[in-house]
Amino acid sequence: MADLNGHVAIVTGSNHGIGAATARHLAQRGAAVLTTFLRVVDEPDPGIPQAYRDARRTDAEDVVAAIRDAGGRADAIEVDLANASSATTLFDRTENTFGPVDVLVHNATGWVADTGAVRRHGERRAPTRDGHGLGHRRSPAGRRAPIRPDPRRVTR
Repeated sequence: MADLNGHVAIVTGSNHGIGAATARHLAQRGAAVLTTFLRVVDEPDPGIPQAYRDARRTDAEDVVAAIRDAGGRADAIEVDLANASSATTLFDRTENTFGPVDVLVHNATGWVADTGAVRRHGERRAPTRDGHGLGHRRSPAGRRAPIRPDPRRVTR
């Protein structure tokens, strides 16, 4: 396994699930880790498991505590990645706390129920609640297909 001593990582969406496991794994290998989270309160919805809704309401302090208890270096920050200034905030905080960032794991996501509606070619999904515009659409054959960004649109 790779030795990550001296490396600094940001792991977004790391208050639960895969993001939390990734943050702990990087720290076990020696990286200093900044965990990010955004507490989201979902309206009751039978399509969203209660355990998932509960996890989205939490901060990342349990993840940070587990990393520190194991001898690692970690910090957490709540940030809304839909805000254009959040990248600067994340990198400034990480660099001031641990040094230059050389690992970035973008695990944060939004969740929108698939309506099953078929869209005409060129139609785009509206942004999710957290502004990412990610999701799935139904292909003409009815299979799930990922939404691909418009290559003509450049975002910074």
